[in-house]
Amino acid sequence: MENGRGFVLVRGLPMERYTKDDAAIVFWGLACHLGRVVSQNRYGDLIGHVRDAGLDMKDPSVRFYETRLSQDVHNDLSDWISLMCLRQAKSEGVSTLASAAAIHDVMMAERPDLVRVLYEPLTIDRRNEPGWPEEESPLHYRLPVFTWFRERLTTAPPAQDLLRDGRAASGRGAADEGAGRGPRPAARRGPTVPACRTIS
Repeated sequence: MENGRGFVLVRGLPMERYTKDDAAIVFWGLACHLGRVVSQNRYGDLIGHVRDAGLDMKDPSVRFYETRLSQDVHNDLSDWISLMCLRQAKSEGVSTLASAAAIHDVMMAERPDLVRVLYEPLTIDRRNEPGWPEEESPLHYRLPVFTWFRERLTTAPPAQDLLRDGRAASGRGAADEGAGRGPRPAARRGPTVPACRTIS
């Protein structure tokens, strides 16, 4: 996953044998092989459930995965993400994988001026999740889409709604983002992968 296509799809787990609690144990075991499991929400949940809870994104504390809305392509703020399908949706529910590294490479070749903006921090809605004490606002945080760490490209593309709402909460407009032109982006080193795949 780290030096190849960036994801692994595991099929054939006999989910019909497991209760929901047993499935969670299996999922936990698989996830622990990837690294240290961390929480992504204010409740400290280490396993989250992606399902329609009848909630509305107009509530600033609601996350996309608690609604019936489809999400933009994005990635969460961790090194690895693992998902398990307990029940296939009657309709919709298709997951799409996109390679941010491949998109970075195409943009570097065709529009390096736009890549430079994405190396600067953008303003992202926090959805009332807790932040670090030193951050400027409890409502939003600032993070670039592209950065380099230990000679590797790291990416954090946010969902577009979170980017739009973050700008609104901070009073920043789209023209304010990347106004400093950002650091000079570097060409990515390593294997190239297709930009997008759909998993069903």
